[in-house]
Amino acid sequence: MHLVSLNIPDLFINLWRGTIECDANDDKQTWWWATLVGDTWKSLGRDVAETRSHLPGSYDRPPRNIAEKINSGYKAWEFWLFLYAIGPAVLYGRLPDQVWEHYCKLVQAVRIVLQHTITLDEVKLWTMERTIRNLTEEIRQPSNPYTNLGQRAVRRAQVNALKLMLPDLDCDDDGLPSTAKDVGGGYALLKFQDRTARTTTVQEGWAIREYMEQHHPNSELHHRFLPDGTICVIHWARIRLPNGQIGRCQWKEEQREDARKARNVQLKLNGTR
Repeated sequence: MHLVSLNIPDLFINLWRGTIECDANDDKQTWWWATLVGDTWKSLGRDVAETRSHLPGSYDRPPRNIAEKINSGYKAWEFWLFLYAIGPAVLYGRLPDQVWEHYCKLVQAVRIVLQHTITLDEVKLWTMERTIRNLTEEIRQPSNPYTNLGQRAVRRAQVNALKLMLPDLDCDDDGLPSTAKDVGGGYALLKFQDRTARTTTVQEGWAIREYMEQHHPNSELHHRFLPDGTICVIHWARIRLPNGQIGRCQWKEEQREDARKARNVQLKLNGTR
Protein backbone atom coordinates (compact mmCIF):
# COMPACT_ATOMS: atom_id res chain seq x y z
CA MET A 1 0.00 0.00 0.00
CA HIS A 2 2.64 2.51 1.03
CA LEU A 3 4.77 1.97 -2.06
CA VAL A 4 2.13 2.54 -4.74
CA SER A 5 -0.26 4.81 -2.83
CA LEU A 6 2.14 7.10 -0.98
CA ASN A 7 5.83 6.66 -1.80
CA ILE A 8 5.62 6.58 -5.61
CA PRO A 9 3.08 9.45 -5.81
CA ASP A 10 5.26 11.54 -3.51
CA LEU A 11 8.32 10.87 -5.68
CA PHE A 12 6.66 11.48 -9.05
CA ILE A 13 4.66 14.56 -8.05
CA ASN A 14 7.68 16.23 -6.46
CA LEU A 15 9.72 15.49 -9.58
CA TRP A 16 7.04 16.92 -11.87
CA ARG A 17 6.62 20.00 -9.66
CA GLY A 18 10.34 20.52 -9.24
CA THR A 19 10.06 20.47 -5.44
CA ILE A 20 12.10 17.35 -4.72
CA GLU A 21 15.22 17.83 -2.60
CA CYS A 22 18.41 18.03 -4.61
CA ASP A 23 22.07 18.94 -4.36
CA ALA A 24 22.82 22.62 -3.84
CA ASN A 25 24.76 22.68 -7.11
CA ASP A 26 21.83 21.25 -9.09
CA ASP A 27 20.11 23.92 -11.19
CA LYS A 28 16.34 23.36 -11.16
CA GLN A 29 16.02 25.64 -14.17
CA THR A 30 17.43 22.77 -16.23
CA TRP A 31 14.75 20.33 -15.06
CA TRP A 32 12.82 20.07 -18.32
CA TRP A 33 10.46 17.47 -16.86
CA ALA A 34 9.23 19.77 -14.05
CA THR A 35 6.23 21.25 -15.85
CA LEU A 36 3.55 21.13 -13.13
CA VAL A 37 4.19 24.65 -11.90
CA GLY A 38 2.29 27.91 -11.75
CA ASP A 39 -1.01 28.02 -13.62
CA THR A 40 -0.45 24.50 -15.01
CA TRP A 41 -0.46 23.09 -11.47
CA LYS A 42 -3.52 25.12 -10.48
CA SER A 43 -5.51 24.11 -13.56
CA LEU A 44 -4.58 20.47 -12.95
CA GLY A 45 -6.00 20.72 -9.44
CA ARG A 46 -9.27 22.11 -10.76
CA ASP A 47 -9.56 19.35 -13.36
CA VAL A 48 -8.92 16.69 -10.70
CA ALA A 49 -11.64 18.13 -8.46
CA GLU A 50 -14.11 18.27 -11.37
CA THR A 51 -13.83 14.51 -11.92
CA ARG A 52 -15.87 14.01 -8.75
CA SER A 53 -19.23 13.85 -10.53
CA HIS A 54 -17.89 11.21 -12.93
CA LEU A 55 -16.72 8.80 -10.20
CA PRO A 56 -19.51 6.64 -8.70
CA GLY A 57 -19.86 6.27 -4.95
CA SER A 58 -18.36 2.78 -5.10
CA TYR A 59 -15.02 4.50 -5.74
CA ASP A 60 -15.22 5.84 -2.18
CA ARG A 61 -13.59 9.22 -1.56
CA PRO A 62 -13.11 11.18 -4.80
CA PRO A 63 -9.80 13.04 -5.13
CA ARG A 64 -9.93 16.67 -4.05
CA ASN A 65 -8.16 19.60 -5.69
CA ILE A 66 -4.60 18.31 -5.44
CA ALA A 67 -3.11 21.78 -5.96
CA GLU A 68 -4.92 23.06 -2.86
CA LYS A 69 -5.04 19.97 -0.64
CA ILE A 70 -1.79 18.08 -1.26
CA ASN A 71 -0.37 19.38 2.03
CA SER A 72 -3.66 19.10 3.92
CA GLY A 73 -4.07 15.39 4.57
CA TYR A 74 -4.42 14.10 1.01
CA LYS A 75 -5.39 10.46 1.55
CA ALA A 76 -3.68 7.39 0.11
CA TRP A 77 -6.87 6.54 -1.80
CA GLU A 78 -6.95 10.03 -3.32
CA PHE A 79 -3.35 9.64 -4.49
CA TRP A 80 -4.29 6.22 -5.87
CA LEU A 81 -7.21 7.51 -7.93
CA PHE A 82 -5.22 10.51 -9.12
CA LEU A 83 -2.10 8.65 -10.20
CA TYR A 84 -3.48 5.33 -11.47
CA ALA A 85 -7.04 6.13 -12.59
CA ILE A 86 -7.54 9.68 -13.88
CA GLY A 87 -3.87 10.67 -14.13
CA PRO A 88 -3.20 9.48 -17.70
CA ALA A 89 -6.07 11.70 -18.88
CA VAL A 90 -5.51 14.87 -16.84
CA LEU A 91 -1.72 14.78 -17.18
CA TYR A 92 -1.78 14.36 -20.96
CA GLY A 93 -0.47 17.56 -22.50
CA ARG A 94 0.73 18.83 -19.14
CA LEU A 95 3.76 16.55 -18.98
CA PRO A 96 6.34 16.26 -21.75
CA ASP A 97 5.43 13.38 -24.08
CA GLN A 98 8.47 11.34 -23.08
CA VAL A 99 7.67 11.73 -19.38
CA TRP A 100 3.96 11.01 -19.91
CA GLU A 101 4.69 7.80 -21.84
CA HIS A 102 7.10 6.64 -19.11
CA TYR A 103 4.46 7.39 -16.48
CA CYS A 104 1.77 5.46 -18.41
CA LYS A 105 4.02 2.39 -18.34
CA LEU A 106 4.05 2.66 -14.54
CA VAL A 107 0.25 2.89 -14.48
CA GLN A 108 -0.06 -0.20 -16.66
CA ALA A 109 2.39 -2.13 -14.48
CA VAL A 110 0.53 -1.24 -11.28
CA ARG A 111 -2.82 -2.20 -12.81
CA ILE A 112 -1.41 -5.58 -13.81
CA VAL A 113 0.03 -6.21 -10.36
CA LEU A 114 -3.21 -5.18 -8.63
CA GLN A 115 -5.68 -6.80 -11.01
CA HIS A 116 -8.76 -8.63 -9.74
CA THR A 117 -7.23 -12.11 -9.99
CA ILE A 118 -4.65 -12.11 -7.23
CA THR A 119 -3.39 -14.52 -4.59
CA LEU A 120 -3.91 -14.22 -0.85
CA ASP A 121 -0.18 -13.82 -0.24
CA GLU A 122 -0.16 -10.75 -2.47
CA VAL A 123 -2.86 -8.91 -0.53
CA LYS A 124 -2.45 -10.13 3.04
CA LEU A 125 -0.24 -7.18 4.01
CA TRP A 126 -2.94 -4.67 3.06
CA THR A 127 -5.47 -6.62 5.13
CA MET A 128 -3.14 -6.67 8.14
CA GLU A 129 -2.53 -2.92 7.92
CA ARG A 130 -6.26 -2.31 7.73
CA THR A 131 -6.80 -4.46 10.82
CA ILE A 132 -4.16 -2.47 12.69
CA ARG A 133 -5.97 0.72 11.70
CA ASN A 134 -9.34 -0.63 12.84
CA LEU A 135 -7.97 -1.68 16.22
CA THR A 136 -6.25 1.68 16.66
CA GLU A 137 -9.58 3.44 16.05
CA GLU A 138 -11.10 1.47 18.94
CA ILE A 139 -8.64 2.81 21.53
CA ARG A 140 -10.56 4.83 24.12
CA GLN A 141 -7.93 5.16 26.87
CA PRO A 142 -5.11 7.44 25.65
CA SER A 143 -3.46 7.23 29.07
CA ASN A 144 -3.06 3.46 28.77
CA PRO A 145 -3.32 2.71 25.02
CA TYR A 146 -1.47 -0.61 24.83
CA THR A 147 -3.54 -2.30 27.53
CA ASN A 148 -6.70 -0.93 25.96
CA LEU A 149 -5.59 -2.15 22.52
CA GLY A 150 -4.82 -5.60 23.89
CA GLN A 151 -8.29 -5.88 25.43
CA ARG A 152 -9.93 -4.78 22.19
CA ALA A 153 -7.99 -7.44 20.29
CA VAL A 154 -8.98 -10.10 22.84
CA ARG A 155 -12.64 -9.12 22.57
CA ARG A 156 -12.51 -9.28 18.79
CA ALA A 157 -10.92 -12.74 18.93
CA GLN A 158 -13.60 -13.92 21.37
CA VAL A 159 -16.41 -12.66 19.14
CA ASN A 160 -14.87 -14.35 16.10
CA ALA A 161 -14.52 -17.61 18.04
CA LEU A 162 -18.16 -17.51 19.14
CA LYS A 163 -19.34 -16.89 15.58
CA LEU A 164 -17.25 -19.83 14.41
CA MET A 165 -18.76 -22.16 17.03
CA LEU A 166 -22.30 -20.77 16.69
CA PRO A 167 -22.79 -19.50 13.13
CA ASP A 168 -26.31 -18.28 13.97
CA LEU A 169 -24.72 -15.50 16.03
CA ASP A 170 -23.37 -13.98 12.83
CA CYS A 171 -26.41 -12.01 11.83
CA ASP A 172 -24.88 -10.43 8.74
CA ASP A 173 -27.44 -10.51 5.94
CA ASP A 174 -27.41 -9.44 2.33
CA GLY A 175 -27.65 -5.82 3.41
CA LEU A 176 -30.84 -5.18 1.45
CA PRO A 177 -33.23 -2.58 2.89
CA SER A 178 -36.83 -3.59 3.47
CA THR A 179 -37.97 -1.55 0.46
CA ALA A 180 -35.62 -3.34 -1.97
CA LYS A 181 -36.74 -6.00 -4.44
CA ASP A 182 -34.45 -8.99 -4.90
CA VAL A 183 -34.65 -10.05 -8.55
CA GLY A 184 -32.18 -12.93 -8.29
CA GLY A 185 -28.73 -13.52 -9.65
CA GLY A 186 -27.23 -11.11 -7.15
CA TYR A 187 -29.28 -8.19 -8.51
CA ALA A 188 -31.67 -6.08 -6.45
CA LEU A 189 -33.81 -3.06 -7.28
CA LEU A 190 -33.49 -0.18 -4.83
CA LYS A 191 -35.63 2.88 -4.15
CA PHE A 192 -36.62 5.41 -5.43
CA GLN A 193 -39.36 4.22 -7.74
CA ASP A 194 -42.30 5.64 -9.67
CA ARG A 195 -45.48 6.07 -7.68
CA THR A 196 -47.53 5.15 -10.73
CA ALA A 197 -46.81 3.09 -13.82
CA ARG A 198 -45.55 4.79 -16.97
CA THR A 199 -46.02 3.76 -20.58
CA THR A 200 -42.79 2.84 -22.36
CA THR A 201 -41.80 4.03 -25.80
CA VAL A 202 -42.43 1.64 -28.68
CA GLN A 203 -38.73 0.79 -28.87
CA GLU A 204 -38.53 0.10 -25.12
CA GLY A 205 -41.67 -1.99 -25.25
CA TRP A 206 -40.41 -4.20 -28.07
CA ALA A 207 -37.07 -4.65 -26.32
CA ILE A 208 -38.88 -5.83 -23.17
CA ARG A 209 -41.18 -8.05 -25.20
CA GLU A 210 -38.27 -9.70 -27.03
CA TYR A 211 -36.55 -10.38 -23.71
CA MET A 212 -39.70 -11.87 -22.21
CA GLU A 213 -40.26 -14.12 -25.23
CA GLN A 214 -36.73 -15.48 -24.99
CA HIS A 215 -36.49 -15.97 -21.24
CA HIS A 216 -40.09 -16.08 -19.92
CA PRO A 217 -42.29 -17.29 -22.79
CA ASN A 218 -45.12 -18.40 -20.47
CA SER A 219 -45.26 -15.27 -18.34
CA GLU A 220 -48.62 -13.58 -17.81
CA LEU A 221 -46.94 -10.26 -18.60
CA HIS A 222 -47.31 -10.98 -22.32
CA HIS A 223 -51.01 -10.10 -22.00
CA ARG A 224 -50.17 -6.62 -20.70
CA PHE A 225 -48.54 -5.40 -23.89
CA LEU A 226 -50.64 -2.92 -25.85
CA PRO A 227 -51.26 -3.37 -29.60
CA ASP A 228 -48.49 -0.90 -30.49
CA GLY A 229 -45.98 -2.92 -28.44
CA THR A 230 -45.79 -0.59 -25.45
CA ILE A 231 -46.31 -1.66 -21.85
CA CYS A 232 -46.81 0.14 -18.55
CA VAL A 233 -43.85 -0.19 -16.18
CA ILE A 234 -42.67 1.24 -12.89
CA HIS A 235 -39.22 2.80 -12.96
CA TRP A 236 -36.73 2.00 -10.21
CA ALA A 237 -33.94 4.48 -9.57
CA ARG A 238 -31.12 2.17 -8.54
CA ILE A 239 -29.92 -1.40 -8.92
CA ARG A 240 -27.44 -3.32 -6.82
CA LEU A 241 -25.09 -5.37 -8.97
CA PRO A 242 -23.72 -8.80 -8.02
CA ASN A 243 -20.35 -7.22 -7.16
CA GLY A 244 -22.02 -4.98 -4.57
CA GLN A 245 -21.80 -1.77 -6.58
CA ILE A 246 -24.85 0.44 -7.04
CA GLY A 247 -25.92 1.59 -10.49
CA ARG A 248 -28.28 4.54 -10.89
CA CYS A 249 -30.53 5.52 -13.75
CA GLN A 250 -30.34 8.82 -15.59
CA TRP A 251 -33.87 9.60 -14.43
CA LYS A 252 -32.72 10.26 -10.85
CA GLU A 253 -29.18 11.43 -11.50
CA GLU A 254 -30.33 14.38 -13.57
CA GLN A 255 -32.30 15.70 -10.60
CA ARG A 256 -29.04 16.53 -8.79
CA GLU A 257 -26.34 18.79 -10.15
CA ASP A 258 -23.64 17.31 -7.91
CA ALA A 259 -24.55 13.64 -8.42
CA ARG A 260 -21.62 11.25 -8.82
CA LYS A 261 -22.53 9.43 -12.03
CA ALA A 262 -23.17 5.73 -11.54
CA ARG A 263 -25.25 4.91 -14.60
CA ASN A 264 -22.38 3.56 -16.70
CA VAL A 265 -22.13 -0.18 -16.10
CA GLN A 266 -20.20 -2.87 -17.92
CA LEU A 267 -22.23 -5.73 -19.37
CA LYS A 268 -20.97 -9.25 -19.90
CA LEU A 269 -22.95 -11.06 -22.58
CA ASN A 270 -22.11 -14.57 -23.77
CA GLY A 271 -18.67 -14.34 -22.20
CA THR A 272 -17.75 -11.00 -23.77
CA ARG A 273 -17.77 -7.53 -22.22
